[in-house]
Amino acid sequence: MRLSTRITIAVIVGIIAAILCYNNDIAYQRGGGDIGTPICMGRVILANQDPYTTDGCGHSVGANLNHTNPLTAVVLLLPLGGLSPSMAAGVFFGLISALLAYAVTHNGPVGLLIFVGFPYWHALQTVQWAPLLVSAALLPALLPLALAKPHLALPILATRLTIRRLVACLVFLALTFMIDPLWPVRMVVRVPMAGEYLPPILLLPVGPALLLAGLRWRSERGRFLLLLACTPQRMFYDALLLWLLPRTYREYLLMGSLSWLSYFGSFFFPQGGSIWSIAGIYLPMLALIWRDSADIIGNPRRALSDWWKRFWQT
Repeated sequence: MRLSTRITIAVIVGIIAAILCYNNDIAYQRGGGDIGTPICMGRVILANQDPYTTDGCGHSVGANLNHTNPLTAVVLLLPLGGLSPSMAAGVFFGLISALLAYAVTHNGPVGLLIFVGFPYWHALQTVQWAPLLVSAALLPALLPLALAKPHLALPILATRLTIRRLVACLVFLALTFMIDPLWPVRMVVRVPMAGEYLPPILLLPVGPALLLAGLRWRSERGRFLLLLACTPQRMFYDALLLWLLPRTYREYLLMGSLSWLSYFGSFFFPQGGSIWSIAGIYLPMLALIWRDSADIIGNPRRALSDWWKRFWQT
């Protein structure tokens, strides 16, 4: 696909996503969704105050101070601090959707089927970062941006990191440490207790089945699936990272269809939304990996050597 075509598609997707996200945020009064709090924290930083103890959104002292966002996300959103929450949400999601459209078309139009799956639309409704993380995984120069969500960045970094990309990530982290050297610790102590951020692999009764991905560890898709299954996350929007794994139209359409079935299924069992996400999205991806991978045992020494060589690539 031509570069000009990819850029045109990206612009169109970005504009549509921005309008939809903006209107949705206003209609449901979401206050900017997931980026609302980090934008407030950014305003506090610009006022030379402590973003983890001071409110920046006009609430009374002591209110709305459950600031669990990493400073990496706050720094990235600083340019949007002057906008209203809904406008910031629209601009942010429009930009990352455009970036996602550009990234997924690097191997042709098949990647655009990522927009068919429910996780993308759930991310739009709640203004989530998952589209940016997928883009960072596909465009290596953007890998430091994945640190906006450090826990979700781990599977991406573990499978795509090289020495040059590591240096870029460290430079970005150093910038945030200049603002607050202890922000990782101060953020973690404010993270809500378990429950909301359990790794899929721990969710009974279907989660432990994802351990079978470890038997396909010689496959890059198998490694990524296993790592993501061990990563604390929320369903359904964080499952968008699984759309890094489909390769064909059939796989994309299968994953997209099953993701919507999982969503509608969760209406009948409201307390089992996460279980539906695992059964309808994770397990089908596991089945596809098992179908395509013949090497179960593999050669551990060779696999480690291959990873080491890729890490030192420039």
